[in-house]
Amino acid sequence: MTESDVLGEVIGSLDSLGDKDVVDVAVAAPVGIARLEAVRFRAIGQLGRHRGGVSSVVQEVAFALSVVDRHAGTLVSTAEALTTRLPRTLGLMDRGLVNGFGAAKIAAATSWLSDEDARAADALLEDRLEGK
Repeated sequence: MTESDVLGEVIGSLDSLGDKDVVDVAVAAPVGIARLEAVRFRAIGQLGRHRGGVSSVVQEVAFALSVVDRHAGTLVSTAEALTTRLPRTLGLMDRGLVNGFGAAKIAAATSWLSDEDARAADALLEDRLEGK
């Protein structure tokens, strides 16, 4: 999934790159990371649907990802929100414009809203979220 041959080439070439090219790699890396985080959130969201709800997967995610339950809970609740209530934020992640931390903050900030209001907030925030 991460095309390890491409990553290996990039890592192997870092020593031979000039200053500008190294900066370009540093700037490009978070874009790829955000895209992979979107994949992870989709997978966790799908797991929640397979298991019948968010609460049943927190410990499974914690164990699988070697994180504490609280962090797993944040991942699971964010995944649920992104895949159901915040599709535009998830779309920004797909484009590498919002990272997982930013998405989790949006999910937490909109958690108290109804599904309809969360989707409306997601639409309103879309232009403001780029690069967060």
